[in-house]
Amino acid sequence: MIFSLVLLLLLALFVLWGATTRPTRPFSWGMYSSSTKGFLWTEGEGGPRIPSYAELRLAPDSHSLSLEELRRMVEQTPPSIAFKGFIIGSGGHWSVVYDPEQRRLVAEPLPRGTELRHLTEALRRMPSP
Repeated sequence: MIFSLVLLLLLALFVLWGATTRPTRPFSWGMYSSSTKGFLWTEGEGGPRIPSYAELRLAPDSHSLSLEELRRMVEQTPPSIAFKGFIIGSGGHWSVVYDPEQRRLVAEPLPRGTELRHLTEALRRMPSP
């Protein structure tokens, strides 16, 4: 009985540890549990900003955004504005750039282990709400 309780406690601690997210931490269940998230921005006169769904004319089918889904959406409904961003998660880590004049999405893989640094640097450039 005590052994089972100890195992249950260890399991609970492991799950709690896996659910904790910190910028310096390379692992969390929320970030890597078969989930891929996109962070897109556009450059305006006042610097970088987060575009609206209406500006992008993109509507993902779910809460996650994979590179394949972004490519599909750009082909179906090409956005009218340029954007940059990252797609980070279990499907790989990518830097993306879209040019509306050429209707071209360029995706380059991020070097392994640099995705959080790239994302942190991009977030620091965003204006405070």
